[in-house]
Amino acid sequence: MGSWALLWPPLLFTGLLVRPPGTTAQAQYCSVNKDIFEVEENTNVTEPLVDIHVPEGQEVTLGPLSTPFAFRIQGNQLFLNVTPDYEENSLLEAQLLCQSGGTLTKEIRVEEDTEVNSTVIPETQLQAEDRDKVDILFYTLQEMTAGASDYFSLVSVNRPALRLDR
Repeated sequence: MGSWALLWPPLLFTGLLVRPPGTTAQAQYCSVNKDIFEVEENTNVTEPLVDIHVPEGQEVTLGPLSTPFAFRIQGNQLFLNVTPDYEENSLLEAQLLCQSGGTLTKEIRVEEDTEVNSTVIPETQLQAEDRDKVDILFYTLQEMTAGASDYFSLVSVNRPALRLDR
């Protein structure tokens, strides 16, 4: 009887990056052609698990939340380095980080049943730090997809938590 190892590339996102005035945003973001994989236990998988779309000027790497040593990225493909064994690891996770010029980009999925006015990205995940000044930072949200600003907003100009508005 086979068990499964679930491999989850995390949420990748762009468009909610805090940028200094006068800078421009990338209109494209990294994406994958599959989100969840089921791999039969004790199966040696040699083909890529997923193709990763990486726009020009961006790069994708494995993040710190990935199961250690379980994955590798070659070109724009994610591969499994281990033979899944449920007794060793019931869940294998691949966190993909997409960066553009050192700026992390990320896509999020908001479930249909998420309550209006709830925080979908906490302040701690969007907060920036100005290391050479003690000034108060001001945040803005720039719409990358037409109509997106009807659905999302920042909690305030000094609190960058992202809120679902409708």
